[in-house]
Amino acid sequence: MTSPMGEADDRARRQGIIALVVVQFCFGLFPLFGKWTMTAFEPAAVAAWRMMVGATILGLVAYLRHGRRFWPGRRDLLRLQLCAFLGISLNQVLYLKGLRMAPSVNAALIMCLIPVLTLLVALAFRQEHASPTRFLGTSLAFVGTAQLVLARGLDLDDGYLRGNLLMCANAASYSIYLVYVRPLTRRLPPFVVIAWVFILATWQIPLFLGSAPLLPEAPGWRALVGMAFVLFFPTTLAYFLNAYALARVSASTTAFFIFAQPLIAAVAAALVLREGVGWREAVAALAIFGGMKLALRRRAVRP
Repeated sequence: MTSPMGEADDRARRQGIIALVVVQFCFGLFPLFGKWTMTAFEPAAVAAWRMMVGATILGLVAYLRHGRRFWPGRRDLLRLQLCAFLGISLNQVLYLKGLRMAPSVNAALIMCLIPVLTLLVALAFRQEHASPTRFLGTSLAFVGTAQLVLARGLDLDDGYLRGNLLMCANAASYSIYLVYVRPLTRRLPPFVVIAWVFILATWQIPLFLGSAPLLPEAPGWRALVGMAFVLFFPTTLAYFLNAYALARVSASTTAFFIFAQPLIAAVAAALVLREGVGWREAVAALAIFGGMKLALRRRAVRP
């Protein structure tokens, strides 16, 4: 018979998994709507709007919902500031700049590097346990990602290659963020954590925005629809649900669900952007998915 505590843990885990499924649809469609948005908006401007809107909406909701608990302690502010840099500022700018240069399907495939990197960071922080199977899976996934990134050679002037490398750097930044933010989500309300992560990112906007205009002169309906989607789904909703899930499941489990993003992005790209999927993408997908399955497989626990 399951104890009340065990039932509560199972229920919390199910809630976290449901939240992660919704997150993957938000992020999986991001490459499509992100390309629509950047037909008029500069990548830095899109990132700036995401920070400002996320900080405003999430900050207001978190304050109204939690009152005095909205204000974090001084010992948490430094960790929150580092999370803001890794998970918001650096992460978004690298991803959006890379997305403009590379196909949307490649963007989703490279994001599958996040579970491997998250596992490695979790091992370094001793949140996960090492095993030969996991290291084998990690190596396989790295091989698949490397052949995808280097598909057009080592020409550093090639925008295609630069875009993939920028998104790989984004994957590393987000992986560290997932592991580093998890202790906060277990100590503070998830809404409070993600609100402050966005709030503490806003002061960095002038550092990377530069001369890019926040509002283009004639954005067009497609860019505006894309921006509306980006601001609500992969920004406000997805970041909150990710923090909500991290309070209930491990960082590597949170990253594991990114597997669904390439399928969502590939279907959307094929239907809307008419982007083809070649043999290199297929080989990369098989290697990455196979590596993820090995790297994130749990060992059976003996009774």
